[in-house]
Amino acid sequence: MKDALADLRLAFVGAGQIGGSLLLRARQVFPNAKIAVSDPAIAPLQNAAVADVVSADWAAIVGDAEIIVIAAPLAAAIELAPKILAATSGVVLDVGSVKTPLHTAAAFHPRFVGGHPMFGSEGQGFGVANAALVVDAPFVLTTTPETAAASRDLADAFVRGLGAVPVHRSPEEHDAEIARVSHLPQLAAWALALAVGSDPHVTELSGPGLRDTTRLAASPPEMWAPLFVANAVNVSDAVDALIAALARIKDAIDDAPRLQKDLALARTTKRSWPLVRAGRLADRVNESQTGAMLSEIVRRRAAGEHIAPLHVGEPRLPLSPAIEAIVREALAAAPIAYTETKGTLELRAQVAKIASRVTGVAHTADEAIVTSGAKQALHLALASILAPGDEVLVAQPAWVSFAELVRLAGGRPVPVETQRDAGLDPDAFAAALTSHTRAAILNTPNNPTGAVYSAAALDAVLALFARYDLWLISDELYRAFVFQGAHVSPLSRYPIARDRGVFIDGIAKSHAMTGLRVGWATGPRGVIDRMVRLASHETSCASSVSQHTALALLERFPDGDSGLVAAVAARRATVLASGLKSGPMQGAFYAWIDLGGRSSREVAAALLSAGVATMPGAAFGREGFLRVAYAVDDTTLAEALEIVREGTI
Repeated sequence: MKDALADLRLAFVGAGQIGGSLLLRARQVFPNAKIAVSDPAIAPLQNAAVADVVSADWAAIVGDAEIIVIAAPLAAAIELAPKILAATSGVVLDVGSVKTPLHTAAAFHPRFVGGHPMFGSEGQGFGVANAALVVDAPFVLTTTPETAAASRDLADAFVRGLGAVPVHRSPEEHDAEIARVSHLPQLAAWALALAVGSDPHVTELSGPGLRDTTRLAASPPEMWAPLFVANAVNVSDAVDALIAALARIKDAIDDAPRLQKDLALARTTKRSWPLVRAGRLADRVNESQTGAMLSEIVRRRAAGEHIAPLHVGEPRLPLSPAIEAIVREALAAAPIAYTETKGTLELRAQVAKIASRVTGVAHTADEAIVTSGAKQALHLALASILAPGDEVLVAQPAWVSFAELVRLAGGRPVPVETQRDAGLDPDAFAAALTSHTRAAILNTPNNPTGAVYSAAALDAVLALFARYDLWLISDELYRAFVFQGAHVSPLSRYPIARDRGVFIDGIAKSHAMTGLRVGWATGPRGVIDRMVRLASHETSCASSVSQHTALALLERFPDGDSGLVAAVAARRATVLASGLKSGPMQGAFYAWIDLGGRSSREVAAALLSAGVATMPGAAFGREGFLRVAYAVDDTTLAEALEIVREGTI
C-alpha cells in the first residue's frame, strides 16, 4: 500500500503544529507526492520549509487531491469540512484535536475520517512543526457507520505510511475516552483564557498548551507513554505549571462576571449531552423510502387522486378460497393472550421443519424465533451478531431496509455492487472484505431486481465468506416466487451454515399476509437465545392471533399459496410482453426497469404525477433503474404499465 501512495495527490488546508508536522513528514516519505497547502491565513505556517507549496485558497487545491488534510483551527474546520467534501472526490481527513463539533458537521459523510494525532511539542515550544514527532506516535482514526471502507482504508494506509501508529475508534468511543481525561483541562484552559489571557506568562498555557499539559498530567501513564517518549515532556514541570494556572483561575473567577456566565452555560450544556447522544442513532437511520412513498400516496388519495400502487412489495390480489377459509376460521378461534417471547411451540416446530427442509440445516423448535414480521427477525439477528463498528456486506442494489437495520444494530453496512444483470460478483465481495467484516446479507429471490441466485453463482461467494468465518443472513422471503430455475437457499451451499447461518422467512409475501406481521428466523441456539432476550423487551411476543393463523396456513401450505404464485406468474407474463426493458425477472414480483441513464427519482416523480406509484432505483442503491411491483389486479396493471412504458421508453 505504501508503494501505491508514492505518487499521492495530497492537499493540506492549514499547516500549523500538527498539520505542519504531518506535511513535513509526508514530504520525507512520499518524495514524489504532489502536495499543496492552502491559504496561510487559515492556519499560519510555522515552517519556511513548506512555504513553496502554499496556494492562494483552499478551493484551488482540493479538487484534484486524493487526500485532503484539514489542519485548520476548529471554527474554520467546522465551516470548511462540508464545503471541501462537496468540492472534491477525495478522502477528507481532519486532524483537529477537538472532534465533537466536526462529528456533527461532516463525520456522517462516506469520505470523512476524523484524525487525532496524539503528539505535541511542548518541550520545543508549542506550535513548532516537527516531522520527527509523527514517527511511532499514536494516531486515532474515528469513523462512523456511514464512512466508506475505501475512505477508512486509505486514511489508515496514509497514517501507516507516515510512520504513525493508527488506532481505530468510533466517534462515541473517542469522545468517551477524551471526556475521561480532557474535558476538565479544556474547561480550565477556556476559563484561564477568559480570565487572564492577556498575561504574557500564561498566554501560551491559556490555549492548547494548558489543554495538552493537563491531559498529560491527568492521564494514565501507560496510555500516553509513546507521547512522553516522542516529546521528552518534563511531567514534573507540566504539573507545576498546571497548579499555578489553576491557582490563577481561582483568583480570577470572583472578578469575572462573564466567566461565571460562561461556566453556568457550560454546565447547562453538559447536562443536555446525554439527550443529544441518545438521539444520534435515530439521526443516522433514514426513514424507509417505501414507507415514505406510502404516506405520500395516502395524502394524494385523500386529495382525490387515483394512484396505481406499483410501488410496494405486497401482493394485491384476491386470496384463493382455500386460503381465505383457513384465515377466517383461524382468526375466529385464535387465543388473545401473550405467548412465549420466541413464539408458540407448535408454530416454532413448524417453522423449524420448513427451514430444515429448505436450507438443508437441521433445526429444532428451540432454534427458531417467531417475530413481528421478517423485518424484526433481521434486526434481532443483526443486533445479536454485531459489535459496534462491525461491517456487513450487502449485495447492491438491495432492499431499502438492509443498510438501515445494520446501522440500528451498531454496524456499518458495506454495499457490494452486483453485475449489471444483478448477478453476484465474487471479486467485488473480495475487494470489500476488511478486518472488520463480520457478516453478509444475501436475498434470493432478490428485491428489487427479481434475480434468483443459482448454486453456481453462490458457490464462489460463499466459499469466500466461509474462509473468513462470516455470519450469513439469508433472506428468503420470496422463495415461493421462482419463475426461472429453482430456488436455492444460500445456506444449503454454505459450508459453515450450521454455526454461522441465519435463515429469515415469513408469510407476508408467500401467503399475501403482510398485515398479520409474522416472520421468523432459525439459526444456532446461541444467537436465537440472544434474539429472544432482545425481543422480550421490544415486543414481548408476536401477536397470538397472527401466530395461530400462521400455523394454520403453514400446516396446509408450507411453501406459499400456489394459486397466488400462479396469478403472479400471469402478471409477470404481462410485464414481459409490455415492451419494457426489464432486468432478470427470474423471481419475486418486481420488474427492474432500465432507464438508460435517466434519473430514477425524476422518472418516479413524473410517473406519480401521472397516477402510478413506483420506486426509484436510487432508493435501492443503484441509479438509472426503476422498481415496478406487478402483483396487482389485471386492470390496474394494464393501465399502469401503459403509463410506465410511455414514461420510461
